[in-house]
Amino acid sequence: MAKLTLELSTSKLIVSAGYQQDLAEFRQKYGEGSRLEIEVLREGLPITPTELEEFVWCIKPEGLFGSAHILGGCETFTWDSDLGRFVGLVDYNVDELKELLSWDEDQEEPETVLLWAELSWRPSSSAGWQRTQILDFYLENVLFKGDETFPASGTPIEAGGPWASPRFVTITADVVNDNASANTIADITDLKFPVESGHRYHFRFAIPYTSAVTTTGSRFSITGPASPTELRYRSSYPLTVSTETVNHGMTSYDEPSASNASTPSGGGVAIIEGFIKPSADGYVQARFASEISASAVTAKAGASVQFTRLD
Repeated sequence: MAKLTLELSTSKLIVSAGYQQDLAEFRQKYGEGSRLEIEVLREGLPITPTELEEFVWCIKPEGLFGSAHILGGCETFTWDSDLGRFVGLVDYNVDELKELLSWDEDQEEPETVLLWAELSWRPSSSAGWQRTQILDFYLENVLFKGDETFPASGTPIEAGGPWASPRFVTITADVVNDNASANTIADITDLKFPVESGHRYHFRFAIPYTSAVTTTGSRFSITGPASPTELRYRSSYPLTVSTETVNHGMTSYDEPSASNASTPSGGGVAIIEGFIKPSADGYVQARFASEISASAVTAKAGASVQFTRLD
């Protein structure tokens, strides 16, 4: 997955919310990074999704502009209200890329190919197109070895097979559970990852946490799309500096049902790891509870999930 930020007041793609800084270059991995997210700002503030109607993300060889030279891109972006961004899948012109990435016994396989990329947009189908600066686009050659069977031209690589490497989601702010009722499980806000029906995923949550006092225990689990075809996971989190609660063989959401009874004075790290094959699209979400009513357990900033689609 890759993210771009478009600042409408300057018509430039930028690094992030610090929109005075231009984006020097952009990278994606062929075979892994076909999902593209676009955040749109005006004077540094996010816009509403109704203010833009169309995007085109276009990738071409360096120095060539004609439509006959298009190597990849995306014309269909949809608004994701959870992320507050436009999301699309990049299609690649596989036949043309094979020429750039191919090799024989006398040649070294290129690890990265330098291309050009540009984003165009317009507020409606009757308006004129506006364009950003041209970016140096580095396409990392993570899968091609010279003898693979490629999907047909125009097929998103992401939808055609497993990802080449894990992806990560992390949270940047603490999340507190001090519910008035003991052992009430709640989401760890934003600590989740997207899944598609019928595909198998491996996941590993790592959640640093503290409790209000050492005599307040906790529990950590997950939830996700209803009735998964497969779900197997385990979890562990400490009782003291030398003992821990370990839960094996869990096959339902929000397990275990009970919290443990203590937390080390310096806090701990909860680990939740397993496999899921959902029967509906959605998100797998980390959750936690405090053993004692109104006694806070805090999931700390930096908590993360590593996930990989396996088929």
